[in-house]
Amino acid sequence: QEGADQYPDHQKFSFTGWNRLNLALFSSYAFTSAASSVPIALIPTIAMDILSSYNEDGDGEDAQSVEAAASIFVSTVATYAVLGTAFGKFLNGPIGDICGARRVACLYAS
Repeated sequence: QEGADQYPDHQKFSFTGWNRLNLALFSSYAFTSAASSVPIALIPTIAMDILSSYNEDGDGEDAQSVEAAASIFVSTVATYAVLGTAFGKFLNGPIGDICGARRVACLYAS
């Protein structure tokens, strides 16, 4: 075998693509994605919980009006989330271009 001595035992090359670094990167990306998307999916549940606690105070609203109020709350929160993201992109884009990505990341991390 000609290529048997090309890679010593301590330097075996893996063609599978799954090594510790790739697994760590995949895990951190998956957890970051879950942490940013799970609260969005829970907004209707949060709204129903908040509004049903107001309904228990005895102001006489029926369940249908609570659901309508929850729908309005969810659409308002989703709208503000999109507007906040757009505002952040317009604000942080030029700052990153002028100051550099590393400096901006250090500034926001502190």
